[in-house]
Amino acid sequence: MERNLLESANVLVLVLDRSGTIVRLNRFAERTIGYSRKETAGKNWFQLVGDGRIPEGFRRAFDQPVEESINISTIRCRSGEARVIEWRNTLLFSVQEVVEGMLSVGVDITDRHFAILNFASEESTFRNVFENASQAMLVGAVSTNPGARRRLTANAALLRMLGYASEELDGMSVNDLIHPQDLIEERRLLHEILRGDRDSYRLEMRLLHKSGDYMWARATVLAVRSDPTRAIMVIFVEDLTQSHRAEEALHESTRELRVLEARLAETQEEERQRIARELHDQVSQDLTSLSINLQLAQAEIEPSNDAALSRLSSAVDLIDETAGHIRDLTFDLRTPLLEDSGLSAALIWHAKRFERRTGLVVRIGGENPSVRLPSGTEIALFRITQEALSNVVKHARASYVDIEFAERNGYLELSIRDDGIGFDVSGVIEGGAESDPRWGLLNMRARAEALGGSLDVSSSSGEGTCVMVKVPR
Repeated sequence: MERNLLESANVLVLVLDRSGTIVRLNRFAERTIGYSRKETAGKNWFQLVGDGRIPEGFRRAFDQPVEESINISTIRCRSGEARVIEWRNTLLFSVQEVVEGMLSVGVDITDRHFAILNFASEESTFRNVFENASQAMLVGAVSTNPGARRRLTANAALLRMLGYASEELDGMSVNDLIHPQDLIEERRLLHEILRGDRDSYRLEMRLLHKSGDYMWARATVLAVRSDPTRAIMVIFVEDLTQSHRAEEALHESTRELRVLEARLAETQEEERQRIARELHDQVSQDLTSLSINLQLAQAEIEPSNDAALSRLSSAVDLIDETAGHIRDLTFDLRTPLLEDSGLSAALIWHAKRFERRTGLVVRIGGENPSVRLPSGTEIALFRITQEALSNVVKHARASYVDIEFAERNGYLELSIRDDGIGFDVSGVIEGGAESDPRWGLLNMRARAEALGGSLDVSSSSGEGTCVMVKVPR
């Protein structure tokens, strides 16, 4: 079906190899250039419909490589007629990810192209359309001559956008309007036009408003070379000020959220330690005193009172069991080994306790951190691992968990992988239900991002789950 669509499409579809040799073209391309597929087989496209020179832009697309690009070129048909085509190009890769060729889809813009030429050569005819267009526009000529100033004419919509009167722009060059940092890229693209490497480009840049402030805009530039040293340019300008302000506000909100998340994690850790101290210093001591008092009371009861002795013995056992639970909870809330010996030692200790409590096998491997990490990083990674292991027990039905460390390019990577039943990651995270896996994953991700890192979860049904955490050293 896809092949039929390409064959029936009213656009040129062309596949070239790296040398420009034609691999395939559709029927519309045949009709446009006037050559049959049999005649084009094994022929070089640029020799068949051009002057034989392979454009620099074509070579550069393979060398960089540029996966997608747009260019405009003139082709010479079999009849001798010249057609102007706007191409959208996509590189084709082999299974080994080696660039093998290029897929080009072309639209015939000959009429539009010559309309621009007519507009430039017969400006008076189209002046009224230009001046009254709702789209902000610039039009004019550029030259390769050294020191030539690019004097472009602005329409009323652009003057309103920038706040200038027409006469105020008379002594200005387009170079005076573009922010110096953006002018570097704009000049590079312009030189490619003047060299004939491209006929159009699109660029986001900052333009100088009359107020003295710069505003963000997107410029779409179409150019027609009238001779080797000169090009006629039509520039369409779109105001991006509001969208950039919205992006900046979003970035600021995101930054503030990260700060808040970091502070929340600190506060949570402080509260954990306070509760752990309270459990250890007060509750555990009270339980110990209660156990001693019960044992003393047990010693004073007549041996013949079996019922009372049995109840007291059960109460003492329950107190000892409760004290054990509180010790485990205290260690979960505050891990002295993490503070004293670091993340690796704390995770090994936690893994052994986890195995004893759940029966799951936990294996720790990889390269342990070469030096101690910042305290906040160690705490965050330890809590993420705790949460991940807790999720495995609750949901995964796994038999083992592998935890591995790796250090790459200034980042520490921690992976937690199980052999469980897996799940639909996007369905859990984006779901509306306030389920444990959803909020557990969101909390883990928030901890990683608060450190300037990332957390990714990959899973599929029956294939287990992998939690990958990456944080800066």
